[in-house]
Amino acid sequence: MKQLAVVVLVAGLLAGCGERQIPEQEVLAALSKVEALPKDFVYTEAVPDQPEIKKADGIEGRAAIAEQTVTVDGRIQDDLRYGVKLKVDGGDAFEIIVSDDALALKLENAELVPGLFIAIFTSQQQVSKNEPPDPALFQGLFEKKWVLDYAAAPPLTAQVNRSGSLTVGKNPPLDAIYVNQYVRRAISEGAAVREFNPDEIEYVPANDPFLRDFDAKQKKEPPDTDEAKEVKKGLDTAGVKRYDLAPAALPKRSARGTSAALPSLPSFRKMAFYVKDGNLISVREEISIDKQVDFRRLIGPQKRGSKFLKRQYEGVKQGRTREPVRERTMIYQLREIGEKQEVVLPVDNVVTTTLGPILSFGSPDLPGLSEKFDPARFGGGAGAGVPAPGTGGGGGTGGDGASPPPGAPGAGPGVPGQPFPADVPRGS
Repeated sequence: MKQLAVVVLVAGLLAGCGERQIPEQEVLAALSKVEALPKDFVYTEAVPDQPEIKKADGIEGRAAIAEQTVTVDGRIQDDLRYGVKLKVDGGDAFEIIVSDDALALKLENAELVPGLFIAIFTSQQQVSKNEPPDPALFQGLFEKKWVLDYAAAPPLTAQVNRSGSLTVGKNPPLDAIYVNQYVRRAISEGAAVREFNPDEIEYVPANDPFLRDFDAKQKKEPPDTDEAKEVKKGLDTAGVKRYDLAPAALPKRSARGTSAALPSLPSFRKMAFYVKDGNLISVREEISIDKQVDFRRLIGPQKRGSKFLKRQYEGVKQGRTREPVRERTMIYQLREIGEKQEVVLPVDNVVTTTLGPILSFGSPDLPGLSEKFDPARFGGGAGAGVPAPGTGGGGGTGGDGASPPPGAPGAGPGVPGQPFPADVPRGS
């Protein structure tokens, strides 16, 4: 009889484990299904102002982050053929087309992506040879031609940073292309995937950043605001199932003195998945320190929390985490799933040159596209393999101090915030 009771108990526990895994399996199956299909998508990321974190013992540090919204509008034929258009704060920045190993880039506004040129100063090959980059590259970019490199396509999978996670925010077009890899990593780092149920006792609408995304199981329509209307229009709610990724718990007091003592990014991530007809149609994410459930109570009106939690919160604000916590909201919306997409390289108004060094794909340690250009920080300027104006150098190509093409950033010295300094050759 006792043996029978043990068997029943074990069977019940296993059944419970299986039930908890089912939502995760459903989300991963929906992701895998759309991954193999042609589609187009919109990937939007909004980041708030975030202060500088100074480097110190146990703190990696980071530059201040300015408020910004980026949108990547893309279409995917298959893993090797896709095109994306990047907008920064509503302005067109550049367009990329990838086909097999080739990549074509058309620059629309260099002021929006100053970090695009940082790789010039980080290319050790160019520095060691004391050669400036091909002036045709910049001439083509600033004249808004397609600049084509037959060997510049990014790798199929994203590189991870030192902590083993994906670095996002530095190159939004790649973030959008690698979003499936990012989602899988997030699921593996989170506590659990659950099917959304607003009737659960633990559910608190005030803590739900995705409440405005009305679906078939929610009780209330979203607030009657322009933003909510746009969100609702972008999501067909009939027959949609929502799943939520529960954040990882903060480290407990008992973890002090161990490698697990520092909080990590998964503790500050909320993510929702929307599935229709077995297809993943949308992913929503919010990463926020102040909205972490324990910290929210700590800094809220009632200020509930222990001294340990308060020290933990202060440490996170100072950057004492396993990896930098970059706060953001992200929406990944898929459209026209399974419908034919044709992506081809441009043939008109094309300049063929070498793009690889300038794009720095797969380099998580480099600054992002939106970072202000500071050649001194990256070993640029005269004496670092890049000639100063009028000095020639590098075999006499591009260093003649010629004026940049009309509309090029850095069109004269002393321009505040110019992303492209005057000591970089642009051709004649």
